[in-house]
Amino acid sequence: MFILIIFANQLFSQIKHLIFSDSISPDFYVNIEGNEITYKKNSANKLYHVLVMDKNKSIAYYDKFDNSSKTNSITDKIKIFNKRKHSVKYVEYVYNEDKVDFKINNKIPSKKIDDKFLRETYEFSEFEKQFFKNKYPDYKIPEYVMSFEKINKTKNINGFNCKQGKITLYDNRVYEVWYCEDFNYNWSFDNFVSIIPGTVIQVSENDKVVFKLEYIGETDFNKIIFTKSQLKMLLADTK
Repeated sequence: MFILIIFANQLFSQIKHLIFSDSISPDFYVNIEGNEITYKKNSANKLYHVLVMDKNKSIAYYDKFDNSSKTNSITDKIKIFNKRKHSVKYVEYVYNEDKVDFKINNKIPSKKIDDKFLRETYEFSEFEKQFFKNKYPDYKIPEYVMSFEKINKTKNINGFNCKQGKITLYDNRVYEVWYCEDFNYNWSFDNFVSIIPGTVIQVSENDKVVFKLEYIGETDFNKIIFTKSQLKMLLADTK
């Protein structure tokens, strides 16, 4: 029993905690006014937490949301990543009055993060395509694009030796990215960040920073939404 307690304490002390400020997600939504269709971005700035358990397992979630929602019950998803399989599994949780409740459903399969997965994430669904075709026949639906291009520039950001790159998405969205290849945690994302090498440090759009690494260090359980027992349950589900 004593040995198990020591092992558990060592396990939790080794968990790496990364926090990113994120004003990109949730992604752009379509705004329809008259015959004009534009993309509006949710400007809410949220915190994306990544808890890296070991070289192949991580858990990610968004923080307790904005202050106006603290009194409400909020439902969202925990993301469980497996680097070796390059996959993600989603576990729904409810956050209410500083408490988190979730149920593990082992029947829910993991999803492989590949081009097909990313295409389904960003591309319009067949229902949406048909909707626009019927209601706005002159509207040209943007083609799916996702590409990463390395740029031969470097700079130091908050002590990290960063390389520059460019992400191009559909409807001509372009992000300037700075990433560090000294360590690799981008496998803990289920969006375009997953195709960037190393670890993303900063993402900008039109010269405005929209995503940024704010913290990397050991895990302080007073600053995350899970208890140790809940984390053990999630760890067991990453097998």
